[in-house]
Amino acid sequence: MAAAGIGAVLVVTSIVFGGVSSAAPTITAVGGLADAQGSGVSSLTVSPKSVGDALVLTAKVSSATATVSSVAGGGVTTWTKLISYQDNTSHDLEIWLGTVTTAGSAKITVGYSTSVSGASVELTAQEFTAGLGATTVWAKDTAAGQSNVSSTTIASPPLTPATTGELYLGYSRSPGQLLAGSTPGFTYDPTALGNMVLYDTGVSSAVAPTSRQSPADTSSTVGALIEAS
Repeated sequence: MAAAGIGAVLVVTSIVFGGVSSAAPTITAVGGLADAQGSGVSSLTVSPKSVGDALVLTAKVSSATATVSSVAGGGVTTWTKLISYQDNTSHDLEIWLGTVTTAGSAKITVGYSTSVSGASVELTAQEFTAGLGATTVWAKDTAAGQSNVSSTTIASPPLTPATTGELYLGYSRSPGQLLAGSTPGFTYDPTALGNMVLYDTGVSSAVAPTSRQSPADTSSTVGALIEAS
């Protein structure tokens, strides 16, 4: 009978947590920028592609008193205001977020706190997907607005994400025509009024994007970081 021996025994335990991954989802833009502008504009036609995607709406109202009081439609059940900023030249700049619940052609309707019949208004909307399907949850991380002194550089709010792979979306306004900047990772989309929507779908550290304009002038900007899960 062989003698019993004493040896080291290594036990390796593998734990799987229900298939849940800690990796951040990959956010991408879907389609192009929807844009409507003019005196007193209060609606914007969109055509969201998939339930669970995000629609990010920007609004610019040339008024010292009017703000956006409500947003409805666009295939979205509930809209959330991420930022409302009154700049130092009597312009209200806002960003709103909604999750698509019905795909297909639809109209976003915007309500205001007071009449904007004589005010210059611009509305834009961009769709994004995180590839997570209909149950995707989109939420604000942080947002800010700022007014800039006269310069050929237009600074958007510097923001720091709480997690990895967040979406930064900003809107920049200036009396003159804005030009694309060169901040790495950012897409620049000029609007019908010569303003700028800019976004980066994979922000994982502090970021401070810029645009350009010529000649130098004052400007104002709003920006928001958005998480998907």
